[in-house]
Order: sequence, then structure tokens, then C-alpha cells
Amino acid sequence: MMVSRCKDDLYRQRLNRLRRVLTWMAAIVSTVVAIAIPAIFFATAHKYESLRIGHEADMRADMLSAFIYKHPDVWNLDVSRLEKILQRHSESSLFTRVTDAQGKVIASTRPVPNGGKMDLPHGLDIAGSAPVFLEKVVVGEVQVVENLSSITVETGWVALFSFCLAGVIFVILRSLPLRALQERIKQMQETEYTLQAQIIELEEAHDKLEKQGKSLALLTDDLRKTRDEAEYANRAKSEFLAAMSHELRTPLNAISGFSEMFIGQFFGVLGSPKYTEYAIDIRSSSEHLLQLVNDILDLSAIEAGKMELNKEVLSIHDVVRDCSRFIVRDAGLKDIRYAVDVLDSLPPLCVDKKAIKQILINLLSNSIKFTQNGGQISLSVKVSNGNHVFQVRDNGTGVPKDKLRRLTEPFVRGESDPHKAQQGSGLGLAIVKSLVELHGGELIIESEIDRGTRVTVALPSGMESATGRNSTPRSVNAY
Repeated sequence: MMVSRCKDDLYRQRLNRLRRVLTWMAAIVSTVVAIAIPAIFFATAHKYESLRIGHEADMRADMLSAFIYKHPDVWNLDVSRLEKILQRHSESSLFTRVTDAQGKVIASTRPVPNGGKMDLPHGLDIAGSAPVFLEKVVVGEVQVVENLSSITVETGWVALFSFCLAGVIFVILRSLPLRALQERIKQMQETEYTLQAQIIELEEAHDKLEKQGKSLALLTDDLRKTRDEAEYANRAKSEFLAAMSHELRTPLNAISGFSEMFIGQFFGVLGSPKYTEYAIDIRSSSEHLLQLVNDILDLSAIEAGKMELNKEVLSIHDVVRDCSRFIVRDAGLKDIRYAVDVLDSLPPLCVDKKAIKQILINLLSNSIKFTQNGGQISLSVKVSNGNHVFQVRDNGTGVPKDKLRRLTEPFVRGESDPHKAQQGSGLGLAIVKSLVELHGGELIIESEIDRGTRVTVALPSGMESATGRNSTPRSVNAY
């Protein structure tokens, strides 16, 4: 506020200084106009009248010279006739005289004082003279005198007009620039007030942003700490599960082995058929639990970054045959038709053998699991753009579109009905995705309800090979 008041006082001081300067300038310009116009008018009129009077004197002298040349006796004898001639050709405002060579007045349109001597013009009189010739000899002079009182009156009116015009000019020069300047100063002050308000708002916004920046920095630190703690906890979990491999697998293998001994009755008859049924259930449960433990350990190893790929050149037919041995039995239990479509001359693939088998077995097992009895699944392999493309199809129940994105997350299942018994941990597709990404490949899942699912895995071939365009496909119902 103090700064604004100081600036206002400064504006007022400068405005008063400028007002005084403009007043002096307006007064000077007005004075010049008031004096210059009448002076110019009077000088112009005086010059014009002087020229006119001189011309009038020359004309009368020529006329008298011509008259005297024709009537020489008039010049010497008849003075009254000369006066009549002068009066007849003289205007009322003109005073005309004729003198001889010695300057004595011979004839005059007005009475001649001072013993006939010619009076010189003075004051507001203006005179013009011309010689009179008689046979090329100067015998006299004609003098024409006129009073400039009429010019003085006209000059007075012009002076009055110029004074009025000077007053108008004074008012205009003094008031209009000041008014325009005051409006401009007012606009500048309003603009300055607006800018000051904006500056205050910007400073407040800057302070607010600084506070938010500090809050965000603190929040970022908290989030970083939380992320580090979560990563540490996840790494500790993965390391713990990986370290528990032997501790979990050893008792499960023992349970499975002992249940196998009971089923085979290696040490004698159990005594009751129920024991055999229970042993079969124990073996089935232990194998399921062992598979679940293996899946969890595999996923933990991948997340912990401890899984290393041991790539080797493999025959696609051998890989498909080995995987199909595990699938045919489960497909036969549900009377599901299993078809394979692989080119005869398909080039080999450089991948991790265990990983590619786990990928295909998990995908085929999922298809069997979600395909009704009497359904159909298929596995096809081809080469496209330097990739080996594996595709597993089924005509099962399908997966809702809202679940497709989360289908590859751990412990997420395609079937959401809690009343339906489900076998599996929900880790199969998560492991498949992780193994595919480890190979630099891509996993694509497409599904429609009641029409089935199609899963496509594209893996880099890892070696220069031909696509076998002229090869013929071979379909196999079962390996």
C-alpha cells in the first residue's frame, strides 16, 4: 500500500509539472497566433495599398502629361480646370495634388495650407508620386495620398478574431493533452493494480506449490520406502519358498511313495479293500499337493530372478510328442478328442527344454480342465516372422472378457462359480506368461463364453531356419 501511495504522489507531481509546461506552451502559441495574424494582415494590406496608390499616381501623371501635351496653355493659365480634372478622376478617399518643378502646389483636390506648400504624408497616410512631362521635360509632379484608417478598422476586426482563435487554441492545447494523459495514467494505474493482484495470486500459488512439492517429496519418500519394503518382503518370500524346496518336497515324496507301496501291497494284503481306496486317495492328494508346491516354487524362483534358461536346439516333434504323453491320459478320461497339427519339415527351436514342455503342458491341461466331456482340443505349431507360434484351442466354457486381463495373474482362475469344484492353483497361466517373457516371447489369450478359448504363444526361433513353405501338414489324433 505504501508503494502504491508513493507511485500516486509521483504521478501527481509529474502531472502538475506537465500541466505547467503545457500551460506555458499554450500561452506562447496563443500569443503568437493573436499577434501574427493581425500583423500579417496589416502588412499585406499596407503593401497592397502602397502598390495601388503608386499605380494610381503613375496613371494620373500619364494622363496629365498627355493632356498638357495637347493643351499647353492649360498648365500655365487654367488652374481651375486642372482641379476639375483631378476631382473628376479622384476617388473620395484619395487626396491628389499637382506641383510645379519647384514643389509649389498648382492644383489640389483639397485646400492647401502653409502658403501652397505640399504637406508630406504622415501617420496612417500612404503616398505615391509620378513626374509630369512636357516634351520630355519634367514640369511638375502628381502626388496621390490615401489615409489607411479603413485598413486599421479591418485589422482591428482581424485582431479580435485572432484573439478569439488564440483563446480556443489555448484551451485546446492545455486541456486535451492533459485529459488524454490523465485517461492513459488511469488505465496504467488500473493495469498496475491488476498486475499487482496477479503477482500476489502468483506468489500465493507459488507458496502453495512449494508446500505441495514438499508434501509430494515426503510422500515420494514414504512410497519409496514402502516400495522397498514390499520388494524386500516379496524377495524374502520368494527366497523363503525357494529355500523350502527340499523341506516341502521330501515329505510329499515320502507320502506318495508309501501310498504307492500300500496300493501295490508289497508287504502283504492290507486286510480291507477300503485301505486300498484310501491309499489311492492319499497318493492323488499328495501328487496334487506336490504339483501345487512345484508351481509355487517355480513362480517364486522366476520372481526372485533365480531361474536361468538352459537353451538347446530341440525338435518340435519330439517336444510335442513328450507333452502329449502327459495329456492323452487326462483327455481320455473325459472322452476329449485331442488333435495335433505340425508341419513335417518344421525347423528346430532353440529354447529351454523344461520351460517349453511346462508351457505346453500347462496350456493343454487348462484346456482339458475347462472343456466338457466329449469336447475337443488341438495343438498347432507353425513358423511366422522368425517366431515359432504355438496355438492351443478348445471348445470349452470360455472365459468372460472382464477376466481376460487378470487371467495371467497368480491365483486367478477362469471359472468364477464358487459352487463348482475346481482343481488347480491358478498358477498355470502365470507361470506360462513368466516363462514366455523370459524367452522374449508373447502370450495372447482369446476367449468367448460357451465357444472356447484360443491361446497363442510366439517364441523367437533363436536360429536361422526356413519356414518350409512347400511342406504339407500332418494331423495326429493322439501321440
